[in-house]
Amino acid sequence: MPIEPAKPPAPAAKARKPAAIAPTRTSRRDTRENAINEVGGGISLIAAMKGWYADAGTIAMHGPKFAKELALVADDNEQIATWLDYLTQSGPWLGVMKAALPMILQFAANHGRIDVSKLPPDAGVVEPKILEERVRAEMRNASARVLAEIRQIEQQTADLERTVLREAM
Repeated sequence: MPIEPAKPPAPAAKARKPAAIAPTRTSRRDTRENAINEVGGGISLIAAMKGWYADAGTIAMHGPKFAKELALVADDNEQIATWLDYLTQSGPWLGVMKAALPMILQFAANHGRIDVSKLPPDAGVVEPKILEERVRAEMRNASARVLAEIRQIEQQTADLERTVLREAM
């Protein structure tokens, strides 16, 4: 039997990238449900600003169950799914708008454009006088801290001067 030359080692198999995991129905459903609830929260805020408190309360009371059921319907209804997916495709901009809204409303309240008493307590908007007093109090506290630090430095300087004079004598 002839002796065969050693075979070169087989090239290492390329590492396969893990296949992207397709979003599960549950995660898509949760995303859709959250989007519906976000829209409902915006509508509820607008209703409260218009003085339609019963409507705002209705959305708060029944909106989450409605959102859940509509997201379930989207699992089997492509038209509903497409519509809800459109809501979720706004991506980070929906978050930016949600974060900006309380600030915009606060500016409007600060300049007398909206009545804060018509907003729900969790809207993140306070009476301008309260906000003004809060800022003034923070400024007074900051000034008091700086003044205390100055006094402490002055005391340390005076102590050091006394020590140096005693040692010089």
